[in-house]
Amino acid sequence: MICARVIGGSHSGDVVYIPRMNLIPSGANVSVTFERRQFPLVLSFAMTINKSQGHTLSRVSLYLPRPVFTHGQLYVAVSWVSSRSGLKVLITDDNGEPSTSTVNVVYQEVFQKI
Repeated sequence: MICARVIGGSHSGDVVYIPRMNLIPSGANVSVTFERRQFPLVLSFAMTINKSQGHTLSRVSLYLPRPVFTHGQLYVAVSWVSSRSGLKVLITDDNGEPSTSTVNVVYQEVFQKI
């Protein structure tokens, strides 16, 4: 059994238990009946924007809980996806509420000595 804590949604903070399940494949192509016991989970992977340069993916989801440091980072992250329909972006404000925009952070001190 896997013990996990829900980190988002209406059940955020709840503790859940995920048991292993008996899975029996069915279909016309299967002539032998067999059963396997496994957790009903799907693997997913995460990587930082800087570690992902050069990758092309069919589906990309971006979670932006705070403003992106530079415009270039956001461009790199969005450019991984091979089609517009494969891109999902979640931007949250300071209260954790969904938002429709993010700030392009620019530190004015950088331009003072130019």
